[in-house]
Amino acid sequence: MASTSSSLRQRLNRMFNLRSGMDEPAAIDATIREGVETFGINLWVLILAMLVASIGLDVNSTAVIIGAMLISPLMGPIVGLGYGLAALDFALMRKAALTLLIFVLLSLGASTLYFALSPLAVPGSELLARTQPSLWDVLIAFVGGSAGIIALTRKSFSNVLPGVAIATALMPPLCTVGYSLANAQWSWALGAFYLFTINGVFIALATLLFAKLLRLPRTAAPAERARGLTHLATALTVVAVILPSLYLAREVIAAQRYAHTLDTVIDATQRLADVVVIERRVRQDARRVELTIAGSPRVSDVEALLREAARREPELRGTSFIVRTVTGPQIDLGSIRAALGADLARLAADQNAQLREELLALREQQAAAQHQRAELESITREMRAAFPAVHAAQLGWSTAGDTEPRPPGLLAQIHARPTLSAPERRRLEAWLAVRVPASAVSVSYAVAGAASR
Repeated sequence: MASTSSSLRQRLNRMFNLRSGMDEPAAIDATIREGVETFGINLWVLILAMLVASIGLDVNSTAVIIGAMLISPLMGPIVGLGYGLAALDFALMRKAALTLLIFVLLSLGASTLYFALSPLAVPGSELLARTQPSLWDVLIAFVGGSAGIIALTRKSFSNVLPGVAIATALMPPLCTVGYSLANAQWSWALGAFYLFTINGVFIALATLLFAKLLRLPRTAAPAERARGLTHLATALTVVAVILPSLYLAREVIAAQRYAHTLDTVIDATQRLADVVVIERRVRQDARRVELTIAGSPRVSDVEALLREAARREPELRGTSFIVRTVTGPQIDLGSIRAALGADLARLAADQNAQLREELLALREQQAAAQHQRAELESITREMRAAFPAVHAAQLGWSTAGDTEPRPPGLLAQIHARPTLSAPERRRLEAWLAVRVPASAVSVSYAVAGAASR
């Protein structure tokens, strides 16, 4: 019995062992520090991601906004901040905080300018969805950030990181703030910036906790007082950010219950009074509902039925109903119902066709991404077999053109132990050029966390 219990524990340990497949601490440190850099490629990618996100929000395109999430470098300094807290590396924390501040200010300024100049002034659903965060956004940010730091500590590339970038969106909320500032929508700006703050704080918190759980080494041993103040500031920040989300979550739940109960009452009244509600205007904050109906019953009778049903529902207590009618001898209730049914059927058919097109496009993108990942994994295996000194290799394709059959460039970072000599490097680069003949190859080398070109 004891041996069975021990075997089960060992099996569970193997299944849930986070350190299995983890990269060297020096390599993890180098990867995180690279994402904290302010200038160079990170700054260019930030500007491009901001433009993509702003355009996507402007035209209400989900696919374009997802693209901005994937290329945005904003997660780099946030992860760096959480990692610095775990390692008690105050220099890294200051650098990450400064980088994040620069990135945020640039994104806000550029997106505000874009929306101030854009002729499209009507906000879409994608933009409005980022103005009302709640407790669920806290959970998404923490869980997504946890998956992100786990993926960053692996030896090989993982398909987790794109999912984390989409789930914990950082650039779209900032661009929503830019839209709100350009159009003087102060409450929207506050809500969108709060969503960005939630995502940033809880990605950093997840990084901090999992860096400790993975036992990543500290870079310094600060004084006990400095360590205590750091932990206190972290705890106070988390509490200050999460408290408003609890209130907003309560508001969201109340709004959903109100809307659901109101729909139930109106549907029951339509059947009971034999009327059709053509239009409804609901102001939940004022507890006021205005309905336009078609049918033969008197307005006062319909209002009485609504008030009676609302009295039985606690969520609708205090709601006033105003009913107007378009009933007359020329109105045919059956025709109205038939026309409404036909319109709904056409709308459903159009939406189904659009969803099928989007699903097909996503499947094609997924297939292309899987093919690229498989090819990179094959190249990595062949390289390690041909060059035993290569400890790990990180490969990726550079951005593809619209008409290219495959990505035009291969980016490779080679981790070798010991370092490769100049002839070995030339031989490896020549091998890569033969292995991917249609691509330009760019290779960098790293040993024990120190990169050289």
